[in-house]
Amino acid sequence: MYNTQFKVKYYDIEKELIQRFNEKEKEENEYTMDDILDICSKLYRDEFLTVFGMEDFLVDKINEHMTYIYEKMIVNEGFKNIFEEMMNIYIQQFFKNNEKKNENEESIKQLILLFLFSQQLFHIMHKCVCQQFELGIIDNELLVELRNNSVEIIKQIIMDI
Repeated sequence: MYNTQFKVKYYDIEKELIQRFNEKEKEENEYTMDDILDICSKLYRDEFLTVFGMEDFLVDKINEHMTYIYEKMIVNEGFKNIFEEMMNIYIQQFFKNNEKKNENEESIKQLILLFLFSQQLFHIMHKCVCQQFELGIIDNELLVELRNNSVEIIKQIIMDI
């Protein structure tokens, strides 16, 4: 249900291509920045599907996978703290009076999980899932990296809404 042996590379490739792009003069680049971002976005989608053993983005299948991942990951106290912090940020922004928070809690969990597997975070989240599934523990430095990136990105996204 989750391929922990697969090495996610889209993020490193994107960083390298952007660095090369920035080091060259405009006329020397064979690709535009949009080309690079499009290529890496496609690579991310392909790697996402590969990790989950899927050929297409099917909502029901993705939700099933996310539920499975959540159940396996939430037992890790460090991950649980990050997840709860992200949920609280989301809830505070969109459910100020907490009236419908409980009604929407499962949807919020799914949304946070999808966010953790977004292109911005998948390269980190994949490492966390692999460590948790294979070792039963996630390296503290990796948890710090996940927390720093996920919390800051979700705050930024919410501020843009």
